[in-house]
Amino acid sequence: MQPQKIRIKNNGPITDFEMEINGVNLLIGEQATGKSTIAKSIFFFRNIKTLIADFLIQVSETGMYKNKNLVKGSDKFYKLLNPDIKDSFINLFGYSWDLNPEFYMRYDFAPNIYIETSLEDFANSGKKYISTKFSSFLSQRIIDLMDEALDFYVTSGRTGMSLELEQGARNRNRTYIINQLSNLYCDGYSTYYIPAGRSLLTVMAGSRSAMNQAQNLDLVTERFMGLIDSIRGSFNNGVRGAYKYYPNGKSLFDVHKLAAKIIRMQKGEYYNTKSGEELHLTEGSSDSIIKLNFMSSGQQELLWLVNFLYILMLRQEKAFVIIEEPEAHIYPTLQKDVAEFIASYVNICSGRVLCTTHSPYILAAFNNLVYAGFVASKSDSCAKKVKEIISPASIISDGGLNAIKLFGRDKTPQSESLISRDEGEISSDMIDEVSGQINSDYTKLYSVLLDASGE
Repeated sequence: MQPQKIRIKNNGPITDFEMEINGVNLLIGEQATGKSTIAKSIFFFRNIKTLIADFLIQVSETGMYKNKNLVKGSDKFYKLLNPDIKDSFINLFGYSWDLNPEFYMRYDFAPNIYIETSLEDFANSGKKYISTKFSSFLSQRIIDLMDEALDFYVTSGRTGMSLELEQGARNRNRTYIINQLSNLYCDGYSTYYIPAGRSLLTVMAGSRSAMNQAQNLDLVTERFMGLIDSIRGSFNNGVRGAYKYYPNGKSLFDVHKLAAKIIRMQKGEYYNTKSGEELHLTEGSSDSIIKLNFMSSGQQELLWLVNFLYILMLRQEKAFVIIEEPEAHIYPTLQKDVAEFIASYVNICSGRVLCTTHSPYILAAFNNLVYAGFVASKSDSCAKKVKEIISPASIISDGGLNAIKLFGRDKTPQSESLISRDEGEISSDMIDEVSGQINSDYTKLYSVLLDASGE
């Protein structure tokens, strides 16, 4: 399968960036080097894929989109979708007049299947506006699918089916449309964004009044809070009982072991109860219970990161998950556990993740996982010994890790791959460069002390 690719020019702190997307993708760099810009750019393009699916489903059920009729063979779909695409863009990046005139982005899903966004003059007015275009092959295939959707609407309106049969037919058609788009894009992944600042959002999402009062939420935050709201009920019987809500037949993993790992990581078992959200602590008194808003910031940051990935595993859902700062407010040993948990999701569900991070421990933890894959590939004997050290569910196979370091606008180049070509692992001198700086300063200070003692 051809790797997907993102290209960004002159968007915020990013002047020129290109990246192929693998199973596990890591972005590290100082603040304001563009990590979130890249993450939101990927989310923007993948959200267009979702908008197209919603458009086709609505056409199949109503024969129109937003009260506007459609005719077969028309490219009118683009004009109808364009306001939704622009709203999504503005929500993520702001208005066009605040952008660099040379702004450009492109996302390649597969050969001949890409979407690009730039600024173009509007009616020779001298003002530049957001313009999003589809590759010609993609555009034509969407028109073909729109024609099929219109055919379904006409057919379903003439058959005189009962409501039950009609609903069944609609469900089948929705599945058909989603499958056709997945085949077209060579991408069967749903898309989710887990933002930074989860401790505040977790508390807000746990309070209906806070959610109702929240105004002007950005698209990422709104989606994340809605996501929490949609799966909270799965934990009415705690983390251990969540699997009962997803009877998918034979599980791809041991649900009891994974639930126990989550409880160890959170130092308690999360419950959604009638009296509110609670963490039943595993340390101290056996009946210690702490309410959501009194959890530590680390527990709040971790809660819906691991809980949501667990739900994806229970649903056996193949998704592209964007995670900002998985290390936030948690101790280095727990950062290692989080990295392994993320890798387990990728392996169990054949998913993809993009993580932005400031933590060398996150890099080091993922580096061990990809190095484990390299060592295990050498022989059956090596593989057996590796699995005694690293959980097989967390091992990253050769070529499955992509790690990029970002630099500021004043640096050339602006990004650098951290993956060595020989073993496919992260270069050791890049994992924790600050330690080298600290050690160098310490050595200099010690030299001063030695010099002073000799005076």
